[in-house]
Amino acid sequence: MRIGTNKGIKKTKQTHINQSFSKEEVAAHLNLLANSLGMYSMLFLLWSHNAALRCEQRYHET
Repeated sequence: MRIGTNKGIKKTKQTHINQSFSKEEVAAHLNLLANSLGMYSMLFLLWSHNAALRCEQRYHET
């Protein structure tokens, strides 16, 4: 038996590669992506604002 032969391996159809999405599914995925990006950007703004306030507070204490 040679190494690298396909003997005994069943070939299956790869349906996940050729799968097409409906407009509703694409819209739902884009909506989820936009919501998560919005959430993370809001968290970043809160974090940076908090850091700026802490820096300003430290500046006025000294």
